[in-house]
Amino acid sequence: MALSPVVLKLARSAIGFARKKHPGRPIRALSLGFPDVLATREQITDIFGALPDDAFVARADSDRILHWHRATDLLPCVYEPDVLLRHLSVDLDCLDMRAWRGGEIIADLNEPLPAQLKESYELVIDAGTIEHCFNAPQALKNVAELLAIDGVLIQCSPLNAYNHGYWNFNPNVFADFYGGNGFKIHLLQGLTGDLRAGHRLFDVPADARFENAPADSNLVCVCQRTEIRSIRWPTQQKYR
Repeated sequence: MALSPVVLKLARSAIGFARKKHPGRPIRALSLGFPDVLATREQITDIFGALPDDAFVARADSDRILHWHRATDLLPCVYEPDVLLRHLSVDLDCLDMRAWRGGEIIADLNEPLPAQLKESYELVIDAGTIEHCFNAPQALKNVAELLAIDGVLIQCSPLNAYNHGYWNFNPNVFADFYGGNGFKIHLLQGLTGDLRAGHRLFDVPADARFENAPADSNLVCVCQRTEIRSIRWPTQQKYR
């Protein structure tokens, strides 16, 4: 998964909110999958403001990561996300089924998470993980349960990226699941574009039928856990 400029902009708002709620200590954040920072130093400082030189530490495996993302001609390197976020008073954990980049918490999102991880984070970022989990409902439940009260989720999942992962997601999945389980949805939009051409958000209805979404689009959901309750499976809005 990747922290592109559009995801970093969403994270800036979530970090600002968490700082107000929890002044005087670092924000606890979790990324599903190791988050490759696919942004230049200039883009990062445009988003977060000036940061010291030691916030920008290039990964030794930058070339391999950029090749994986087909971005070798777009970025000079990939910065260490935990070092960068530490300068923003964010303590970052990463969760994955194996250690792809090093230091991940090893867990399978297809299965219930260990109890000690639940309600532990003020910010959770999924920039492209749950679509690769065959047990998508359990993965969604796990994501919801990771968040502490008032915690914010940034979720970016495919809308119509065929065979990218196991699943594409309709807007009503997030609207009904998070909306029915104690979350306030702040943003639910489509996302099109790429690193080369740039990204743009576009409107999608939460539950009405729609057509002609741009090819290979994603769905972005930003929501906040306002109530701790047992997670339940929703009934689709039009059948209630």
